[in-house]
Amino acid sequence: MTVIVQGKEDDCENQIILGDETSQQAISFKMAQAFYSEITGKSEKITEKFTKSFILNIEDVEQLHKRIIQSTTQYNVASANVSFSVAYQNDSSERLSSIDRLKVHAGTKGLPVEEIDISYNFLIILPGTKKPQEYRINIQLVSRVVKLEKLKEQMADMSISLPLWHFDSELTCRASVDFIDITVANSFMSVIKDWNNGLEEVTTNILLKKIRSVAKYMPSVFQYGLLVAGVFYTLIHMEEYFTVIKPEATAKFVLIAYLFNFIIWKAGRAMGRKSESHLNQLYDISYINFSGADKNLAQSSSVSKRNSTLLSAFYLVGTIVVGVISSSLAAMLFKT
Repeated sequence: MTVIVQGKEDDCENQIILGDETSQQAISFKMAQAFYSEITGKSEKITEKFTKSFILNIEDVEQLHKRIIQSTTQYNVASANVSFSVAYQNDSSERLSSIDRLKVHAGTKGLPVEEIDISYNFLIILPGTKKPQEYRINIQLVSRVVKLEKLKEQMADMSISLPLWHFDSELTCRASVDFIDITVANSFMSVIKDWNNGLEEVTTNILLKKIRSVAKYMPSVFQYGLLVAGVFYTLIHMEEYFTVIKPEATAKFVLIAYLFNFIIWKAGRAMGRKSESHLNQLYDISYINFSGADKNLAQSSSVSKRNSTLLSAFYLVGTIVVGVISSSLAAMLFKT
């Protein structure tokens, strides 16, 4: 039987005893993990996902690279290599073998960067082991602006309005570590987490966040709000109109009242849908800033976001104006 026992107070590692409880063949977890990997050929994996909205510069990527390389100085590294894969808006991509080549070539395409995939491979010899162990680190960085602008183009001819702000909770960074020893893996992941936490976060106005979360109710609120106003004005004039009841006059009143309320009901629904559509475009601007092309796309998205906010407010004010005009129109029609 194999039993896990706690080591002495001055020994921070647990030990695994091979055999029954009386056996003296104790090995550390590190040795056990190494044996497991060598016998089975398998490694374990941990993954973390991050959704922070950021503006990622080449200096940030360089800082991440330096931190990861620096974190390996505590180990005996037998071999190490890194690659940077950059995907662009037009589905083209390139693979670079060093951070220096990335700094030179990444901004020369003239296209916004959609994703960066950074892969590290380390062969590390841990204390108490003789055979190098492989550790693979993968970090994926995503430009939300490029992803969502492509989605907007694909949906331009569709009649539905997709709430793009739902993608604020989608990942902008994914990190994974394939490991033999969990302690080493946690050390690498801690470096990545600290780096991500240090990035400047981009946020949307709190009031806009609250308003856009109820955007789906706009068509109903607008249409029924105007309908209630139309019915209210109809009732106001109904009593004075029916002082003398005549069949012809009654028929005209009913037709005019129905047509009037139907028109403002449709107008409210149309304006509500427009307001909803513009509110659905208000997502957090998060992108990779390697060149002028990245910055231009982000600025275009920011302008579009501002215009959507203004247009949504315009339709809200417009609905109130329509309600006021409807009252005057109702008075004129019913008196006539």
